[in-house]
Amino acid sequence: MIRIVNVTKVFDNGGARVEALKGVSLEVAEGEIFGIIGLSGAGKSTLIRCINMLERPQSGSVYIGDQDVTRLGEKDLRAARREIGMIFQHFNLLSSRTVFGNVAFPLEIAGVPRPEIRRRVMELLEMVGLAEKAGAFPAQLSGGQKQRVGIARALANRPKVLLSDEATSALDPQTTASILELLREINKQLGLTIMLITHEMNVIKEICDTVAVIEDGVIIEQGPVREVFTNTRTRTAREFIKGVMQSEIPEEVRTHRLVLANRGFEGEIVRISFVGEAAGKPIISSLVREFDLDANILYGKIDHFKEIPFGMLVVELTGKNGTVKKGIEHLKELGLECEVLRHVEPAYLEYTG
Repeated sequence: MIRIVNVTKVFDNGGARVEALKGVSLEVAEGEIFGIIGLSGAGKSTLIRCINMLERPQSGSVYIGDQDVTRLGEKDLRAARREIGMIFQHFNLLSSRTVFGNVAFPLEIAGVPRPEIRRRVMELLEMVGLAEKAGAFPAQLSGGQKQRVGIARALANRPKVLLSDEATSALDPQTTASILELLREINKQLGLTIMLITHEMNVIKEICDTVAVIEDGVIIEQGPVREVFTNTRTRTAREFIKGVMQSEIPEEVRTHRLVLANRGFEGEIVRISFVGEAAGKPIISSLVREFDLDANILYGKIDHFKEIPFGMLVVELTGKNGTVKKGIEHLKELGLECEVLRHVEPAYLEYTG
């Protein structure tokens, strides 16, 4: 639905050449929620503004469906923008117009008949939960309500894609959660393709199917959210993920030493990462039964992205020679990622922690 091909955008900053985008390419499938995350100044806002041609790139192409919007003249571009909805961080509502008037505004510009405008506006206000606020003015609304008006307005012309420019960054966590839930429902109900930019990994985790990480005008990592969370390749992505899923092992766990008082036994401290169905399986209890192991859970964290659970356990496994290794191999066969943090030989009797 959205295809960006080798897009470059350069700004002239007081005579200095600032390359905001450096040959960016990516694709957004029809009906998916695609997130772009990056720090301030990374180029994410410039990228989303190039999609609706609020900023025209120096080179490259942006396709909405089969149409290359970078090749359109002003008249055709105005028509094309009706198929691109946009919601903004600071709402951009007209203070002199009511809620009804703000949502009706793009329909009036498009020349839609008044009876059709009224029907469409009330339909949208019902969808975003603000039908009773139709006569209110923006100053009488909360931040979350203003953003719902902005979403309704963005949907007025039945766009093919919806762009979100930091739409939740000015909202409190509870309101953010309600806005994300609304966007998720709109995506399901309308099959609408949504592309959003954010600096909050929690937004990506809660709503997105696919994520791209942008740094210094370059896409440095992209893929399904599940894959990026569980197999992060870049330092920047790891730093973002730390904010929502603490993957660092506490010091007291990292310095933990096993007690192996009986010769013939061995031990491993193992980090087990899991995602999806594996999160609901009794893997530790089955490991104990099938391989006659002792298992001591030292640390664990479980979270989710969209409806899919993921998490990590640090487990102390002890058993007779060979059984610990077989148990770890069994976990890997189940599709779990296992990393041995420390191996303890049978003669190792020291204990600290």
